[in-house]
Amino acid sequence: MGHPIIASAAQFETIELVDRLRGSGVNATQLVVGVGLTQSAIISARLRDLVAGRDVFFCCTAGILGDFCNVELFTSLGVDFAPVDVRTGQGYLVTNSEEKLMLTSLQLPLPACWVHNSASISLKTEKSTKDLPVVETLELYAVARNWLPVAKSFTCVVAVTNAVGPDAHQQWKDNFRDAATLTANFLANEMKVMGRRWS
Repeated sequence: MGHPIIASAAQFETIELVDRLRGSGVNATQLVVGVGLTQSAIISARLRDLVAGRDVFFCCTAGILGDFCNVELFTSLGVDFAPVDVRTGQGYLVTNSEEKLMLTSLQLPLPACWVHNSASISLKTEKSTKDLPVVETLELYAVARNWLPVAKSFTCVVAVTNAVGPDAHQQWKDNFRDAATLTANFLANEMKVMGRRWS
């Protein structure tokens, strides 16, 4: 029911993808939720009715908790709200400290990751503690919390652009354009194959 939603924090993350999808006959709706936890929570709540009953693809950049070599795409199994101070043992959440949101993803041929969402970016180098790669974003938790209950499906494509740590911002600046192009190349092809779903 309805055309797919392509959402991101900033327009530049998905404009190439949306243009390519429309060029191939998939009439996608682009939504922008804003940068950061607070802005994405407010805007995604306002847009909730637009995503009801629709397939949502949320595209984001992230830092990986561990070594970073080059831009790589993942699909998120789920997300939790895990601020830096909580993860590093310097603080705790008063409520919802164990809430994990599992995503209702469409199947994509990508490796899976788990996402920590935080309102801030860590300046301390962190490592994943599991076999499953763990990444950090600023927006996914708020968006998933608002849209998961109403969306037909909620698929997150994560472009890892940097390592979590002191060099994160410069690495992100060096890689965010490549991340947008990589995401567009991958999802435009995958969604073209799935196009009949939205005919």
